[in-house]
Amino acid sequence: MKLVKDIGYLVTVNPQFDILRDAWLTMDDGWIADIGTGSPPAQDYAEIIDARHGIALPGLINTHHHIMQNYARAYKPIANASLLPWIKEQYKLWRDINQADMYAATRMALAELMLTGCTTVFDHQYLFPQGATGLVDGQFAAAEAMGARFLSSHGAIDNARDELPPWVNLSVDTITHEMVRLTETYHDTQPGSMRRMVAAPCAPLTSSNDLLKEMWALAQQYDLKVHTHASEVEGEVEWTLDHYHMRPIDHLYSLGWEDPDRLWLAHSIHLNDHDIQQYAKNRVGVAHCPSSNMRLGSGICRVPDLRQAGCPVGIGVDGSASNDSGHMLGELRQALFINRVCRGAEAMTVEDVITMATIEGARILGLEHELGSLEVGKCADIAVFPQETLFSNGAQDPVDGLLLCYARMVDTLIVHGRIRVRDGQLVDQNLQQILDDHRKIAQRIQINAPF
Repeated sequence: MKLVKDIGYLVTVNPQFDILRDAWLTMDDGWIADIGTGSPPAQDYAEIIDARHGIALPGLINTHHHIMQNYARAYKPIANASLLPWIKEQYKLWRDINQADMYAATRMALAELMLTGCTTVFDHQYLFPQGATGLVDGQFAAAEAMGARFLSSHGAIDNARDELPPWVNLSVDTITHEMVRLTETYHDTQPGSMRRMVAAPCAPLTSSNDLLKEMWALAQQYDLKVHTHASEVEGEVEWTLDHYHMRPIDHLYSLGWEDPDRLWLAHSIHLNDHDIQQYAKNRVGVAHCPSSNMRLGSGICRVPDLRQAGCPVGIGVDGSASNDSGHMLGELRQALFINRVCRGAEAMTVEDVITMATIEGARILGLEHELGSLEVGKCADIAVFPQETLFSNGAQDPVDGLLLCYARMVDTLIVHGRIRVRDGQLVDQNLQQILDDHRKIAQRIQINAPF
């Protein structure tokens, strides 16, 4: 049995959103055994973790990322581009990406996510240059080394648009074969699993109907969740109307993508009332990526309307070339503010956003019975933030101050009962080495880009 003591504020994210003062929490074999306030039970503990009166949240859940893109952060040729020109220029970087590159990129991404409160990460890996091997294998190896819960995909592209190079195209058979291999190798459905696969074709714009149907069938065969991009920019909606005479969600439904609770979509900015009704029909989840949407000038997702309709909405940091970093708590702050821009200050609360980044994210991934709240019987995934920092000193409500004040880093991060960050530092990982390895590869990729 392990003990986390002296928790100043324990944010349960239970159905009542109870916040416990002066709390403690015990963990047994990776699971939450008990929670209380005041003095913890007196017994011999295998480990005692001092929360130092900090704020404990359930480990944050990132529902959409493109980790490979952290080799293109603040990359000048795409610094001021909207989505489609940004895509065209960015793809020039990735022809020679390899397994070692993906390993280093994933370590870098997980370092910044974990240090900012994230314990569970889904990476929408969809670009696989012809001839490249082991990219997702490299990711899972990095996640194991870092100690994060990790979900990935072999999304791939088989119908590249004119602005994409031909070497991004793979056959449906090739994509399916590799997706099956990865699923049978890595997809673990045991309680508390640290690794899973998701069927996640890139987008209807770059995926043939045959690929979309095949990925859905594979998801049903292996009981996988399904993910793709949808309605990110107006041009995408117009393209789908021109080609299929349907809006994006109706196009997906026409291909059979209609199991309740199986599908979640990234961005979903350009939705009308009909779209929201269609999303609600199957409780389609949405990965809300506010920084990326602002960075690319794409628009603002109708988050309050989706949630009111019964659709779970999670938070995604998106790719590190459209954010351009993966500060998870910072992304929650952006979600709070961007939704107030179009709806007013009362449209989104700190409680709403924390809920989205925890239990709603878990619901999207089909893991709400294991993750997303600090309750007895759930996984011991805990992010402890310092109560006061330079930017939040004197905050009257420290929990609200997590988002209303400038975003901070964790003091302690626990994943399935194991400390992964202690005193603000990664455990068993050399952060400077992670940074150095990443920087060298980024320089190689950028220098060799064919401009």
